[in-house]
Amino acid sequence: MRYLPVAGLGRDVSQIVLGSVALAGMDGRDARALLDAWLDLGGNMIDTARLYNRGKSETVIGEWFEASGARDRMMVLTKGCHFDADGDRVSKADLDADLERSLSALKTDYVDL
Repeated sequence: MRYLPVAGLGRDVSQIVLGSVALAGMDGRDARALLDAWLDLGGNMIDTARLYNRGKSETVIGEWFEASGARDRMMVLTKGCHFDADGDRVSKADLDADLERSLSALKTDYVDL
């Protein structure tokens, strides 16, 4: 695996980042096996978002973090403020709410990006 520095993170990031949108549709055992394999291959960043499967992708990652103890070896990039049925949701309150839901689902007290 090749790595690149990203200012402000304090450690290098794998050049390939694992997308997580499909995790929610996988059997739990398969999702955990994929995440384990990603870590074993040297991947250290997962891309997720509150929007992915209505937060289920983040829940799958959080369950894996809890079961594997891998949170300290993996970085998380998450996103929020996606539009919904009511329209745009780009405000500090929307971002704060999405971040709190992400942290809860991911079973962590921080995200890296």
